[in-house]
Amino acid sequence: MYKTSEFLAKSNGVNLVNHLKHVSEICKYIEGKHPKELEIIALLHDIGKIYPTFQKRLKSDVYPDDFTNLFPDIPHNIVSVFCFDKKELTQKYEVQLKPAITAIFFHHWREEMTSLLTTNEKIKVFAEKIVENKDVFNEILNDFGEELGIRGILKLDMILLENIRLGASIIDLDILMPPYKMKLSVPRHLSGYKEISNIINQSGLLKYSDHFASYIEDSGNNLSKEMIIAASSWHTDDREQIVLKEMKAKGIKDSEIWQKQKLNSIDNTILVANTGAGKTYFAYMWAKNRRLVFTLPLRSAVNALYARTAALFSRDKESVGLLHSDADIESRHHNENLSGFNIDVARHLAYPNIVTTGDQIFPAALQYPGYDKIYSILKNSALVVDEVQAYNPQAAAIVVKLLKDVSAIGGKFLLMTATLPPHIRTEIESLVEEKNIIDIYPEVFIRIRKHKLSIKLSCLEDSVSEFVKIASKGKRVLVIANTVKRATKIYKKIIDISRNKPEVGKIHLLHSRFTAHDRRAKEKAIEEIFPNNSEPKSGIFITTQIVEASLDISADYLYTDIAPMDSLIQRFGRILRYIRSEYSYEGDPNIIIHVERKGKKADFKISNAEVYPEEIVLKTLDTLLEIQGKSKEDLISEKQIDFTKALDESIKGKLVEKVYSNIENTSYIKNFKEALSILESGWMSDRKRDAQRIFRDINSVTVIPSNKLCEAINAIKSLIESNELTWINFKEKVLSIYAITIPQGKRRKSISKLERYITKNFDNPSNRLYRYCEGIYVYEEAFYDDLLGLVEK
Repeated sequence: MYKTSEFLAKSNGVNLVNHLKHVSEICKYIEGKHPKELEIIALLHDIGKIYPTFQKRLKSDVYPDDFTNLFPDIPHNIVSVFCFDKKELTQKYEVQLKPAITAIFFHHWREEMTSLLTTNEKIKVFAEKIVENKDVFNEILNDFGEELGIRGILKLDMILLENIRLGASIIDLDILMPPYKMKLSVPRHLSGYKEISNIINQSGLLKYSDHFASYIEDSGNNLSKEMIIAASSWHTDDREQIVLKEMKAKGIKDSEIWQKQKLNSIDNTILVANTGAGKTYFAYMWAKNRRLVFTLPLRSAVNALYARTAALFSRDKESVGLLHSDADIESRHHNENLSGFNIDVARHLAYPNIVTTGDQIFPAALQYPGYDKIYSILKNSALVVDEVQAYNPQAAAIVVKLLKDVSAIGGKFLLMTATLPPHIRTEIESLVEEKNIIDIYPEVFIRIRKHKLSIKLSCLEDSVSEFVKIASKGKRVLVIANTVKRATKIYKKIIDISRNKPEVGKIHLLHSRFTAHDRRAKEKAIEEIFPNNSEPKSGIFITTQIVEASLDISADYLYTDIAPMDSLIQRFGRILRYIRSEYSYEGDPNIIIHVERKGKKADFKISNAEVYPEEIVLKTLDTLLEIQGKSKEDLISEKQIDFTKALDESIKGKLVEKVYSNIENTSYIKNFKEALSILESGWMSDRKRDAQRIFRDINSVTVIPSNKLCEAINAIKSLIESNELTWINFKEKVLSIYAITIPQGKRRKSISKLERYITKNFDNPSNRLYRYCEGIYVYEEAFYDDLLGLVEK
């Protein structure tokens, strides 16, 4: 009566048998560790799509309307649980029931599922109607069992259905362990962690396989062998040999390859090494042939690392994916290896090498619905966390929680940084064997001294004439201000006093309030003037803290606002960056730290470190002055303290430890510990988007400056007229060229929704256009300057 080929899985016409086989095929190849169990679960997960209301929603004619109208609307993943024989499944395939049922039940999540789990009114009607028509459904299920090669498994579970009819709720049946929602999570804490780990792994891998198969089906492609390999090849060639070959080609001697000497195992590892020391090479070697998930804080740094990783590991085939919020735009620019397919595969974490921003991975620690997909992938991967100190205290707590969770379920991580604050180390060092806590400062860089400091009690702007004088002598000067406003002011002053002085070289300003389009162009120009080598060039680069973990540049001199010690050391790392062997700088100070003071002598306060915790900055100043046997009182009286010797690279890590020790009562540590305590108590986020907002600590808005509005409107009109209005085109042709993300602050009254201008300028604008413009504002009291960025009136 019913043909299996007529049952649909998707509105695009993919039939249910093919979809189930596609998902099962991917599960079969994943890692080779879960073939049969996961493969069988995949064949069962969507069998509930035979349910009449689901088929009607897809406009299938498989059931007559009078039959379909008998049934309440129930999510297909819930229906699936009632469509197979549990006893037969365990005896024939040795499947663990609770993990399997949980994976099937929760491979989709909707808010209504909470009530469907805990009450029985709607579910009871469903059970009654299914039982009344059991012969119809058993016949259909039997045919699907024959088609899928699992004869005898697919049949209605009459015991479960009768229990529901008699008044039991699904949660009463004790057949699954709810992975989401705090009020439903108690059972998982009462069971053994091994079972929880198995549930997370199976549930996550099922989602992974389902999502990737759906992506291929939605794109209109057949699931070819190549695509299955892309989805399931979680191993690659041994990276160590590729990296060693690369290093030797660069002239690095075997005796200088500390990465090989220090690599003790491929288990959890902490690496502390200075900027430019070759940490990335170590990460590649540590990952060996495992799937690599490499995280960094900033998109610009991720883009650069992607290019580097692709050059090493994608010579014969695509095997490296880029993942961040603007990766699709990046694919249209200088990264020629990227394609739309590459981006989408990366979104599914379906390459053996993934380079990503942390906000795509770490929010999973907030356990939003679907987090188990990320956890299951990390369990079977080598996770690299670079520059953890760049995250604020709350975000750092989320990173720590994720590392603890992933380690508990069997995953492996490498945490590497130039500066590791003690409060982070304390939380995770118990997860790492002592031999795998590697600090290369004392051994590898003990005879390198390239940074001589001077601390000035003055504002950064006061040294502008010095910047210009030094640059005039053929040197590269890096200037780092803690605020965009101060960086812009200094840039304008440098431009004024360097007119008619071509010997100063190029002068560049870069901060977060340029458009993405202009930032890309500026970064490229800056890297040409400040290459990471000893090539003699002159120029001045004024920027903010965005440079700390992004551009691979080297300068001769640094003038900077004071900042926390870990940030300062990142900034120091941009000076004489190319020097990696024994060296001692003997000239005048090449790093000048400006401290702008406010308050009375008895109450020393710093006014030029606005974006940082004051107590950490003050302790940083004390720690630096102690190196010279000085105090803040000495700085007040002398106005400037020059260091007699350049800093030994080997002590920089200890300087960070000293600043972050004994700060239990500071707001910085309180924020970190409070966030970690909340997470470890079992707090969960209701939505992935909310989890990402929490991690990014977003209090910002995306704006189009008033003087760019007409151009933006015309760009949108052009897309509509050429029938090219897609999200990626909107991002590339409108947002990346005209929009900037800024802190919201007190600007709410000065901005208005872009939708308002769309209504004014377009006849019958589409819902799609309104959707694209949602969350975008016009900043009426600001204008955009190509050299200065966003300028507020």
